[in-house]
Amino acid sequence: LTARQQHVSENLVYPEWTWPAVSRDVSLSFGRQENGTYSDHVNIAGASGDEIYAVADGVVTEAAFKTACGNVIVVDIGDGVTVKYGHLKEIKVSEGEEIKQGQVIASLGQTGMATGPNLLFAVMVDGEAVDPLGAE
Repeated sequence: LTARQQHVSENLVYPEWTWPAVSRDVSLSFGRQENGTYSDHVNIAGASGDEIYAVADGVVTEAAFKTACGNVIVVDIGDGVTVKYGHLKEIKVSEGEEIKQGQVIASLGQTGMATGPNLLFAVMVDGEAVDPLGAE
């Protein structure tokens, strides 16, 4: 199986979370890549404009444009956990806003250094990147 196929139906690191995208097509996995680089996130490929969902309740701490990630939202879930959504076409929430699990917070895009329409999805626990898919 390719890395892409392995992760199509896997759960997230926190099983109670909602899957963040319409698509379940993981096009980049977390950790060491075949080319020797390291990824602190996964990419979920999809169609431009697809809805992006909040994985859990939280507070938006950042809603901005970054060179690499493009349009990005960072959400503080609590207990030291933050979630980053990047390469967004459109941001539909504001900094300081309280959001609810399953809420549409953005649309999928190809901003920043994205090579195709996808969602950059990253999870940090106490400042350390963890695999959003919960794989070891």
